[in-house]
Amino acid sequence: MYERIGGEVRYSYLDNAMKLTSGQATAKFGGQAHAIHYDLLIHGTGPASRMRPYIAFGGGAKIYRGTGAERAFQPLSNIAILTKTQETQGLASVGAGIKYRVSDKMWFRLDVHDYLTRFPKKVITPVTGSGLSGWLNNFVPTAGLTFTF
Repeated sequence: MYERIGGEVRYSYLDNAMKLTSGQATAKFGGQAHAIHYDLLIHGTGPASRMRPYIAFGGGAKIYRGTGAERAFQPLSNIAILTKTQETQGLASVGAGIKYRVSDKMWFRLDVHDYLTRFPKKVITPVTGSGLSGWLNNFVPTAGLTFTF
């Protein structure tokens, strides 16, 4: 957009298990998350620089999906139930990284983002008398190639 300010739409797919742990007991359940958001990037150097550090922040949405096989009994079911449902939460994104110019139209980049969402209470359902709340932080390092046009 400008010499040191830009923006980008980002999509992330995470395939990992949900897990509850208390003492020696553990409950696991398959899970996925899809995050889509817009980030504003503030670069530390101008566009002519070969190396461009940046900070990023933005917002969007994250879809949590329970994908495991449901069972009649789950360990720790006195605290919460891991469910085969889907839930969408608002997402805040903060991160930092560096871009390295490979050619006029291609950049190599390394960055790390923290995706923050409210706790997904439909996918991890607290039982009556239990309280699950707060925010989830998901730190995601990435590497990739960026093509400009």
